[in-house]
Amino acid sequence: MTAATVAEIGHELRPEHRRRGFMDESQSAILDRAYDVLGRHGVEANPLATNEASTGPLLKLGFRKEGALRQLLGERAVDQWHLAMLEQQGPCRSVR
Repeated sequence: MTAATVAEIGHELRPEHRRRGFMDESQSAILDRAYDVLGRHGVEANPLATNEASTGPLLKLGFRKEGALRQLLGERAVDQWHLAMLEQQGPCRSVR
């Protein structure tokens, strides 16, 4: 996909607001906007591979793992998942 047809999402949520469904609701709304208003055909996200609290809601919405990214931060290797979803892949379109 080209940059003009793809949107990238990321998020951060304060600890006291976690595990309350905010991410599912907000990400579903963001995906609807990316597809319906901005006319994007795909959305990508790159959460840390160790952060299941970020990866889980994305997979639940229909994102698929397309690969892993590795980078060095100082002396430490950090892995990220490369997740993506095409507009027609859903099920986010029905999770409103």
